[in-house]
Amino acid sequence: MLSSLRALSFAAIALALLVALPLVAHPRPAEAQQPPVVGDVPSEGVAFLLVGADASPTSLATALADLGCAATTIGVTQAGTWSLYVPGAPAFVNDAFPGSLVASTPFAVRCTPSAAALSFNLLEATGTGSGGPPPAGLAMLTDARTGGHTGFDRFVVEFAEGVIPGYDIRYVTTPQFTCGAGFEVTPPGNAWLSVKLEPARINDDLGQLSIPSRTLDPNLPALIAAEEICGFEGQVIWLLGLDEQQPFQLTLLADPARLVIDIPHAAPAAASGASGIALAGPQCPVEIQGQPCPDEPVDVSLAFSQGTTTVATVQTASDGAFSVDLPAGTYNVTTTGPQLPSLGPTQVTVPSGAHAWLELHLDTGIR
Repeated sequence: MLSSLRALSFAAIALALLVALPLVAHPRPAEAQQPPVVGDVPSEGVAFLLVGADASPTSLATALADLGCAATTIGVTQAGTWSLYVPGAPAFVNDAFPGSLVASTPFAVRCTPSAAALSFNLLEATGTGSGGPPPAGLAMLTDARTGGHTGFDRFVVEFAEGVIPGYDIRYVTTPQFTCGAGFEVTPPGNAWLSVKLEPARINDDLGQLSIPSRTLDPNLPALIAAEEICGFEGQVIWLLGLDEQQPFQLTLLADPARLVIDIPHAAPAAASGASGIALAGPQCPVEIQGQPCPDEPVDVSLAFSQGTTTVATVQTASDGAFSVDLPAGTYNVTTTGPQLPSLGPTQVTVPSGAHAWLELHLDTGIR
């Protein structure tokens, strides 16, 4: 009973979020549309779309993310009643949602931007801001916050009176210091992005701090920490600690005025290893001209070793193909099991982040 009430409450909140927002149209190029989604997919807001091909809720959410929409709620109607799917929610929340959606099923979705909607192409950025000069001469920060999204993390600075000041954003490698006191500051991370805002202030007219905090510890995949290190004489500087130096996207938004920096998550390291094909021959005691007798694929177990240690084994397929992930390094390749077909002394060097190709020729012993 409790689980049912929790599911109903969760679904009611999600439905309210879904239908409370006005529909927005963000046309995307026709060539960007692909199954299983049909329609104009927005990167933000609510849209009504069609399922293009039979899809599970998970694959539908993945397809939407590929088109720039990180779905927070997906809704379909069944017998006049809304059923909701909330990606990442506990299973009981999504119990009423169909396990599969057939082609041409209409659905509603509430989107937030996914990494596919963004262009990460900046290593530095400077500009004069927007909104004109602030009435008091300095643009006042009212908030600084972070957020995690599908494929990227976000840092947002919000300003009063609709004014974004000038900005200078760049990676720094030299030590950074607080204004006035001159203390060295190094937020957690492996790379540091300086966000300088001018003319700007972090105090209101009464001299009170105008932002909730000078330090943020989101510990997100790309954005680990953020610290305000300067709020002095019309200059405000934030120092972002990142997992690694990455091209970022910068966006200036209005109502309210915001400066938004998006940093992509690091791409997973490419797997290293060995792939290839194993062939056995000769297949004929005597090869006769005009009657070729080529080596044939062989089903055999291969071992990859360093010294006396077997790091990995792999069984070839019926067509002789094999693929095995291995750390970068040099390996001896041998067969396991019966003596024939046998493999002569063979070594392979596996590069970092790639698969080495091997064409192995085993001796059948036929003479």
